[in-house]
Amino acid sequence: MNEPIDSTSYRNNQLHSKIINSWLLVKIEQYLNILRINLLSCVSINSILYIDTVIENCFYFGLSMNKIGADIRPQLILIFNDFIQKRFEHCVHESTRQFCDSLGDIFVVGNVSSEDVQNDCAKSIENYPILMKYQSNLLAIFHEIRNNVPMALISTFVQTLNASFATIMMELKSYIKKHEFGLNKVEFQNYLNFCHLFRHLLPHLNQSFQRLCPISIFGQKLGLTTAEMTKNGLVQFYELDFKTPIAEINNLIKDVSNKLNTVNV
Repeated sequence: MNEPIDSTSYRNNQLHSKIINSWLLVKIEQYLNILRINLLSCVSINSILYIDTVIENCFYFGLSMNKIGADIRPQLILIFNDFIQKRFEHCVHESTRQFCDSLGDIFVVGNVSSEDVQNDCAKSIENYPILMKYQSNLLAIFHEIRNNVPMALISTFVQTLNASFATIMMELKSYIKKHEFGLNKVEFQNYLNFCHLFRHLLPHLNQSFQRLCPISIFGQKLGLTTAEMTKNGLVQFYELDFKTPIAEINNLIKDVSNKLNTVNV
């Protein structure tokens, strides 16, 4: 025959269990809040972040908490997605701002001929620190998140980069409109070389972004081919629109070339 259960001991065990669970929930919430605060402070850091290590350690901790029924990985996904979005947007916006603020430096480059630009664009870009900095900044953020690209954020990344291209094009057109009457022939040619190089840079940035976020992966997740995604108008949300700024810059190059022919040395 079983011995009778000590009701007082049973109630005490239940109370202890509730206290431990409450304490555990408080500590988990504190951990998540500290993580949010620390990540937020890293959004504007200029150097490359090695976010992979942080994510791996946090998710390992989340998995270990699953053993006691407190799996925090869903919350970690939301926290890191929010951080990656803020980090990506900050880096692109800051790179765009620096680019637009430095347009005057176009005219203080070394002796770069139009032949050099046409024959070796990659090397000619080195003569324009604005382009070099913009390119390196974007490639740096691509590298930073390459192993942890949230699919839910791809359309946001596309919108952010497209907005950057559009802003730069607007500033390029506005700059020449403001200063065209004060430029000599050499300065006009420097401006044209710069436009040619920016046009050359756009497809390369697009290729880098496609390697970071291959459109085929989304098709697999959706059960669609790339052709089917195009037919249903889905591709525009996952691919950069680099052809529009290229068309705009071609028109700009044509207009500036016509003005160059009328400028005295």
